[in-house]
Amino acid sequence: MPPLIIPSPTPSTGTGLTLLRARNRLADELGFYHATTVSDTGDNGDAARVVIADEFRDDEIGYEWMGMWLYAQNGAQAGFQRRIVSQSDAGYLGSLGAAVLSRPFAAALVTGTTVEITNPLPVKRHLAVKGLNECLNEGLSRIWTEVRLTVTGNGTYTYSLASYPWLTRYEQTRGIYDYRTYGITYPTTLSVAVYRFAKNGAGISLVTNVLYTSAETFELAVLVRADRYVYNGSSWSYVTTPGLQADDWQAAVPEEWSVAFAMVQAIRFLIEWTERDEKLSDAVRNRRLANLSRRLAQWASTAAAMKKYEFPQPMQEPTESLVYVPVPAVWTP
Repeated sequence: MPPLIIPSPTPSTGTGLTLLRARNRLADELGFYHATTVSDTGDNGDAARVVIADEFRDDEIGYEWMGMWLYAQNGAQAGFQRRIVSQSDAGYLGSLGAAVLSRPFAAALVTGTTVEITNPLPVKRHLAVKGLNECLNEGLSRIWTEVRLTVTGNGTYTYSLASYPWLTRYEQTRGIYDYRTYGITYPTTLSVAVYRFAKNGAGISLVTNVLYTSAETFELAVLVRADRYVYNGSSWSYVTTPGLQADDWQAAVPEEWSVAFAMVQAIRFLIEWTERDEKLSDAVRNRRLANLSRRLAQWASTAAAMKKYEFPQPMQEPTESLVYVPVPAVWTP
C-alpha cells in the first residue's frame, strides 16, 4: 500500500498519544488510578496471590482499595489482572504493604514489576465488565483525524484508489496539497486543484483537473477514524484491526479529545451496569445514577463541542455545474 503520512506538526516518527498515557488519564478522571512497583516477593505458600509494595499502606489496602482492580503492566504476568479482595490479613507483610488478590497469578510478581490499580473499571475487559482500554478505543472510533496520502503523478488526470478500500466518499477528503507554490524544498501547500471521485463499477478513482507528471508527487488530505490510523510501535499506518493494541501504540489525536470521548463511553457503561445491579438498594442506585447522569451530561457536552469546533472538517463536494478546466503540467519551481 502506498505510504500514509501524518501532517505536520506531528511527525511520522511517532509523537502521538500512547494507550498507556490515555489510560492513566481516563482512570484518574473516571475514579481512581495508582501505579507502583512490586518491592518484594512473598515467601508464604500463596505468594502468587500477594502483591507487596513499599507504597502500600495497611490502611489503604485493608480498607480503601477493597474491590479495586490490580493490573500487571510488565513482567512475566504482563496483561493479566486481578481484584483486591476484602480479607482480614490483607494490608501488610512485615514492614511492607501487601494486597491479597481474588486469585493467584500464574507466578508471583517479581520485584520491579509495575502494577496499576484502578476503580471502578479494570484496565481490560473482564467478562461483562468493560475495560478502560476498550472505552478508549471506542472513543477513538468516534474521532476524525487528518492524514495525507502520498500520490506519485502518472501524467494523466485519473488515479486509482484501489489501495485504499476504506476511502469511498469525497466527504472523507480535505483537499490536495502539492509543491507547486514554493517548490520541493518547502512543505506542501493547499493546491488550487479541483478534484472529484469517479466510480468505475466496484472501483473508485480520484480525478483531478491538474496534470501531475511522473516526476511529481502530491498529497491527498483525508479524514480517517482515529482508531484506524495508529502508530504500532514502528510506523504510522492504517490498520484493519481497529484500536490501540499495546501500551506503546499511539493515536494521532489530542489527549483531551481521547479522554472526553472515552469518558462518555465509560460513564454510559457504568449507568447500564448500575441499573442492572440487583444488589444495590433503591436509594443507593438512585444516588449513583443521579451522579453518573450528571457527569455524563458534562462530558457529552464537552465531546460535542470538540466535534463541532475542533474536529477537522471535510471539503464540500463540487456541484454538477462546476466548470471543470484541466490544468496542464507547466510550472516553474
